[in-house]
Amino acid sequence: MKFTVEGREQQLAVKFEQKYGDAFKSACDAMGKALEIIRSPDFIDRETWKVVSSIDHVTVHSKDINGLRCFAAKTNVDVPAYTLCEWHWNHLASVNDFKNTMKSSWTAQKLSDNIDLAHEYFYKNSNGNASNSAPRSFTLRISYDDDDGQN
Repeated sequence: MKFTVEGREQQLAVKFEQKYGDAFKSACDAMGKALEIIRSPDFIDRETWKVVSSIDHVTVHSKDINGLRCFAAKTNVDVPAYTLCEWHWNHLASVNDFKNTMKSSWTAQKLSDNIDLAHEYFYKNSNGNASNSAPRSFTLRISYDDDDGQN
């Protein structure tokens, strides 16, 4: 199974097609849409976006785009973006060391060189309360390099 995202072919191995094919297609579609939004003229300054919340050094914006409400958080950190992306991609199991709402996280299945299925298990539920039945989430993660090699 193959899909093209921004002119780059993404391929899912035949052995994963039945189990992960629909999710793989959805992830490729979502990545294409996300890159389109990120590359839109007003994404960097967010002048046409609504501020949803702003706490300390993090601001969350939203904007309705093609019938969907999109959210983007903006913050400054003293680490290059490439380092953050590399760390998150290669050290997922240690994310819970730095995020107090997360109990554990790991790569459940590597689907291709730059797409995997990640499992995240949270300590807290959506109300922010500690919970033994906290949400579990499976996420398709896509690592994408621009032509200049940046994530």
